[in-house]
Amino acid sequence: MLHQSLRPSATACNRRVNALEFIRRYFVEHGSSPSLGEIAAAIGTSPQRASGIVHDLEQSGEILRGEGRRAIRLPDRFDELSASELVLLARRRGLLVIRNGSIEASG
Repeated sequence: MLHQSLRPSATACNRRVNALEFIRRYFVEHGSSPSLGEIAAAIGTSPQRASGIVHDLEQSGEILRGEGRRAIRLPDRFDELSASELVLLARRRGLLVIRNGSIEASG
């Protein structure tokens, strides 16, 4: 059992969860990675703390990071997206969503 002082606070856990949810939503809406500043603003913390949270998310395998700015990537976890998120993502990638839910390439 972890000593009480070694457990992450409820606030730290909430920020981590909120950061991951924001990153996922940002990808769906924009098709690219948010900046650390955008993550910090979204979860109400400093860019330095946001950097630490992003590092923790990377270490746990929930996100992937490359070199440079806006280099966060998500592992392919389409099974975790809602139907509306999948439709948005498909449209952002240039796919045409048909009324019955099937997806066809556009153009």
